[in-house]
Amino acid sequence: LPNGHHLSPDDAVTTGNIIFSTKLIRDWGLKFHSQLGLSGGEDVDFFEQAQRKGGIFLLNKKAIVIETVPLERTTFGWRLLQEVNFASYKVIKSKLEYGHFQTILKQTWRVIKMSNLFFYYLISTLWMGKKGFMKSLKLLARISGILMALIGFPANRYAKTTGF
Repeated sequence: LPNGHHLSPDDAVTTGNIIFSTKLIRDWGLKFHSQLGLSGGEDVDFFEQAQRKGGIFLLNKKAIVIETVPLERTTFGWRLLQEVNFASYKVIKSKLEYGHFQTILKQTWRVIKMSNLFFYYLISTLWMGKKGFMKSLKLLARISGILMALIGFPANRYAKTTGF
């Protein structure tokens, strides 16, 4: 993307390395939903709210960012737990927007579709090898996150601080 490029509503905006006007909170009344805090996603939700109200986000590719990533966050196991978290976040967000009953209907359908894909990737391990197996594990993690959140045990990956 060129420097100064406007991000579209389809681009996820997170709190990592962002500067935003206090107008979003003070004048527009936006807030971070605490219900999303431990599963993550409260930042994505916050900036989606801003985009719906007409907020504009610019990308600055010249900004210098230095971040130390803890070694544990570079593992496949960490990535799987992030899949669980993201799926759980989607369920919690859906409950906030659409209510419990509609979320159950929507997410049950999603689990059925994902389960079919999970079995496809699991079988594809025969010709795709490790790649198919990894994809099936990621889908299984997402399915787990959805089901956990639906029965009242959403992921809480951020209850424990990692890193520095």
